[in-house]
Formats: sequence, structure tokens, C-alpha cells
Amino acid sequence: MGPIFAILPCKDCGVATTLPLRVLPDITQRRTRPATDGDFVNFVCPNCGLGSLHLAGKLEKTEAASFSSLVRPPIYCAFLKCSKEHCTLGVKVHTLAQSGAQDAEPKKAAHSWKVAALECLDGHHAQEPAGTLSHHVLDPEPE
Repeated sequence: MGPIFAILPCKDCGVATTLPLRVLPDITQRRTRPATDGDFVNFVCPNCGLGSLHLAGKLEKTEAASFSSLVRPPIYCAFLKCSKEHCTLGVKVHTLAQSGAQDAEPKKAAHSWKVAALECLDGHHAQEPAGTLSHHVLDPEPE
């Protein structure tokens, strides 16, 4: 049996991003108040910049038949401003980074992201246009 990866589809361009399943705990979030929709992932398509909220439990998972291992790519993690006035949580979002360097940029520039569907932990939407409050890069795994 090969390694398992999760598929994060993009409704805009149709290009799906595949990530090793073990990456999900690093990018999954849990709401501050109980919700029926469960844990979620805010993810920006590295191809077109559309931000989507994915329910972690509903992501398609597939076995990699032609790979003996899957290496985690560098993940860009950004905090965006929440659209709710006085909300201090910010909207945490992930996408692929250009490299594993801590000063690496996202594959698709943040100023072109469409983030209206992304949510903070309280369920408020991200403010548009996207403005990055802070960011860091989750290091890739060594090959």
C-alpha cells in the first residue's frame, strides 16, 4: 500500500492540490464555538488564487500508487484581517510556497487572492481585498 494524500479541489480553475495526508493536522483548524460542520481548512489555490473553506472530514483521500513516499511541500501560512469589526482572531489560511525559505512568497501573490469564502475561528469571513497581517512558511520535509 502506498502513501495516502488529500485532495483540495478548486471550484474556479478546476486544478486540485494534492498534499500528503500527514500535512492535514498542520493546516486544519477548529472553531472556537461548537459548530456542526467540524474541523476545516482555509486553502488558497496556488494556480488561480481562489480561497476555499474545505471541511477536513470530507476531503477526498487517495492512495499514491506510483510513489513509495510523498514529501510535504513548503506551505505558506498567512493571517488575514477578519471582516468583523473588533474580531482579533484573524483568518488563518494556507497555500503552497515558492520555496521552503522563511521569507518565501506564496506561489500565487497574496494581493490577487479571492478570500471572501475563508473564515476565522468564530465563523466570520475574511476581509477583501486580502491583506496579510503576518505569515510564515512551514518547512518542507527533506527528500
